[in-house]
Amino acid sequence: MFDVLYKVFLETTDPKTEYDRLYSLDIAFSILIHLFFYMFVYSLLVFLFKVPYRPISMLFILSITMIIGYYSRLSRSKSIYTILKNMGYTEKESYNKTMSTIRNGYFNWYFLG
Repeated sequence: MFDVLYKVFLETTDPKTEYDRLYSLDIAFSILIHLFFYMFVYSLLVFLFKVPYRPISMLFILSITMIIGYYSRLSRSKSIYTILKNMGYTEKESYNKTMSTIRNGYFNWYFLG
């Protein structure tokens, strides 16, 4: 399972990945796994802190956030790549700097959070 999730992460942060890649089963699987985990955490918060329990609203908000998030992350990666190329970096340098920037930022902060 973690192999699939990591492969999805690598491919959706690669600026050379086409947007059509976002319409695949492994990305849907990743979203479902994350939904399950986040709903579990939400249920714990409801139980521990008496937060109002609105599972349908939470599922909707999380689903939309993750779908937009995948598109936005790939778009950001492509944008950084394009900007670096326009600044005069070679294609390989632009690619490597983009991969380093995106992966360090997302993996270190978002996935650990």
